[in-house]
Amino acid sequence: MNRTVGIIGAGRLGGCLAKRLSDTGNSVKFVASLDKERADYIAKMVNAKIVDPPYLELSNAELVFLTVPDQAIEAVAKTLADANIDWRGKHICHCSGAYTSEIINPFKTRGAKILAFHPLQTFTLKVEPEKLQNIYYALEGDDLDYGCSLAASLGGKVIIIRPEHRALYHASACAASNYLYALLMAAAEMMQNTGASRKEALDCLMPLVMGTISNIQEYASFDGLTGPIARADTDTIEKHLSALGKYPRLLRVYQALGIYLARNVKLEQKEKEKIVQLLNL
Repeated sequence: MNRTVGIIGAGRLGGCLAKRLSDTGNSVKFVASLDKERADYIAKMVNAKIVDPPYLELSNAELVFLTVPDQAIEAVAKTLADANIDWRGKHICHCSGAYTSEIINPFKTRGAKILAFHPLQTFTLKVEPEKLQNIYYALEGDDLDYGCSLAASLGGKVIIIRPEHRALYHASACAASNYLYALLMAAAEMMQNTGASRKEALDCLMPLVMGTISNIQEYASFDGLTGPIARADTDTIEKHLSALGKYPRLLRVYQALGIYLARNVKLEQKEKEKIVQLLNL
C-alpha cells in the first residue's frame, strides 16, 4: 500500500523510518527537523522535500510521523494541529514508548486518527532500516487496523498495549535494553579490575552473553539459568561477595540481581532464604 508520508523529526528513528517506508513502496514526501543538516541528509536519501513552518505542505500527506524527542511531542503536536492544514482523515503517529496517543489529541480534535506506534528496537544515528523488520510495534489509539497494516508493511508484528499499561510496557523495554547495557558494562568493569582492558573484557563476555540469550529464548523461564544461584552454591557466592567488597557500586548490582534470581529460581524455600540472607548482608 503506497502512502504519502511526512516525517517530523530527522533523528535516530526518523532516518530509519523514512528509509524503511520508502523501501517498502511508500512515498516519503516531506521531512521537517530543527537539525537542518540531518533533515537535508534524510530528505536526499528518500527524495523528499524539507518543510518549514507553517508546514502547509503537510496538507498533501495522508500519514504523518512525529519522531521528535518525547519531551517535544506535545508542543509539536499543538503547533502542527493549529496550523492551517485540513487534518481530517489523516493518520498521525507518534513513536514514543512511554506516552499514549492522548498526547497528540489536538490532531484528533481536528479530525485526524491518532496512534501511538512504538517500534520495540534500539536505534543509533546510523541509518539502518533493516532494524525495523522482524520486530514488534506497540500500538494504541484510534485505528488499530491501520496500525497493524502499517506494521506488517514494514515487516513487523504487533502488540496492543492499553493506555494504562503504556508506562509499564516502556519500563520493560528500558530494562531489557538500557539496563542490559548497564549490566554488561558493570560485568566488563568487574573483569577490568583483573587487569583486562574494556575491549578484552567485552570480547570475553559476549559469547557467554549470546549463549545466555539463547537459553532464555529456548526455555522462556528460569529453567535455563546456570551458575551458583541456580545450584545453591553459597560457597561460590561468598567468594564473589568478598571479591566485590572493594567495589561497592559493583557489589550493589551483584546483590540486587542475585536476590531477584534467588527469589525466582527453582530451589527449596530454605535454600532461597539462605541465598537471599547472604546477599543482603
